Amino acid sequence: MNLISVLSRFHYDIGLSYRQVRKDAVNYDISFHPKGNLFAIKHKQKNIDDNILVQTRFGYKLNKNIDVFYQESIDLFNKSISINERYLGIEFSKNIKRTGLPLFFEASLMYSFNNYYSDLGKYDNPMTFKYNEKKIDSRVISFDYGYKYKSVIPQIALSKRISRVFSMKMYFSYDIHLRSDKIFRIKEEKGGLFSKEKIELKDNDKNLYFNNNSPWDSFDVGNAQFGLLIRFL
Repeated sequence: MNLISVLSRFHYDIGLSYRQVRKDAVNYDISFHPKGNLFAIKHKQKNIDDNILVQTRFGYKLNKNIDVFYQESIDLFNKSISINERYLGIEFSKNIKRTGLPLFFEASLMYSFNNYYSDLGKYDNPMTFKYNEKKIDSRVISFDYGYKYKSVIPQIALSKRISRVFSMKMYFSYDIHLRSDKIFRIKEEKGGLFSKEKIELKDNDKNLYFNNNSPWDSFDVGNAQFGLLIRFL
């Protein structure tokens, strides 16, 4: 197999997808007590009821019908929510149109590492502190909360070849969670790009207090996702 043949097996997809991410309008009153310090986190959360993601995918065709790929989705349109979805998958495709440009039915199975966080704002940090063996010395820190999922995801799609150089794909997928963690994060906002510390706490951390409802009660991430992608061949 020569180099040109190998390179021709790679493809790149880009597009938009939709996943329902719902946040209710709530006023939060949260306290975080690292040793020698106290943060009173008061935040007014606005209602949000949907989310559009930008999706990219890099794939390699093993043979006529089997494709392996890495896929990633991020949220670029909503500043109050941080989303990162990462997938590794394998896909089977079959041409279901005998004449003209091909129309492919595709079935995929993916394993994902997905994170969804809701912003709680930035706060002044009056003193350096250590927590979970990490040192926080930035004068400004931020807090957010959310979910970390590890999931298996089946997906079905129709892909229509538009020309010799690209095709268009519509798909539907559904997350089956294998593990779900409720996470509260502390992040440094000052410092170098690679030197900012980030601490992740579980929702039952002994130094984390929710003075009204748990924030996770008002934050819901849907399992279903659908999208439209353009593939460059």
